[in-house]
Amino acid sequence: MSQQVNSSIKPSNDKFVLANKCENTGMSFPMHHHSEYEFYYVLEGEGRLFLDNAIYTVVPGLLCLFSPHNGHSVRIPANIPYRRITLNFSKFYLPKTPLLTNHAHFKPIVLSENDRLTFCRLCSEYTAASYQLNAPEDLKIALISDILSMFLPTTEICQNSSPVLSQIQIYVHHHTHAKLSCNEIADAMHYSVRQLNRIFAETSGETLYQYIARAKVSRIQELLTQGFSPAYISEELGYSSPASLTRFFKSEVSLTPREWLGKYEQGS
Repeated sequence: MSQQVNSSIKPSNDKFVLANKCENTGMSFPMHHHSEYEFYYVLEGEGRLFLDNAIYTVVPGLLCLFSPHNGHSVRIPANIPYRRITLNFSKFYLPKTPLLTNHAHFKPIVLSENDRLTFCRLCSEYTAASYQLNAPEDLKIALISDILSMFLPTTEICQNSSPVLSQIQIYVHHHTHAKLSCNEIADAMHYSVRQLNRIFAETSGETLYQYIARAKVSRIQELLTQGFSPAYISEELGYSSPASLTRFFKSEVSLTPREWLGKYEQGS
């Protein structure tokens, strides 16, 4: 395992949890997101993964990296054994170079047989070493660095990072109401809209408008999978009517909320 030292002072709210989970029956996790990063690796099982308005097939060897606030959901049919490894960690544990941005996109990939063995070996080595060394911070950073460098495309890694991005992300995901706009965020952060758009586009590869729209869609999807009606959601998020919510949702997803929920429940 490579060694990379992070000399930063560890924050009190840091998180690093490596878990090997096994379920004997089908599982269904509603659309949700985390405030930290998550590696998700499938050891056994078949089903569907919903991520950023796309659907992926869950198969053994599937590896995903969920960035903070990426809406995602997993559905595993009944009577299918399901085992996975998850690693949840805060930004503190990211290697200093390259530094990933909180809103980075990573498409799920299926590892080759050799890469599967390597991934499991890295996790096993970390677990064994952590028992002996009480999991020092450098060991945690090294595990994440190895996974990033070995299995995720280098083109997906953002070399340019800015603290402004984290501030934008936090603001957006606490204000996913219907009228949230670039102007509102710029005013709250004391930037001009032009400055904020330039910073965001240069470091993320997408426009601020696209990011806001994606966050709004993700929030609507979360509420739909929790059983709330479009009428309730439109009122909760400040849309003028259910029809207004439907128009916005369909413009982004090409489906109405009920059509999307139907496909989600069918696992297709």
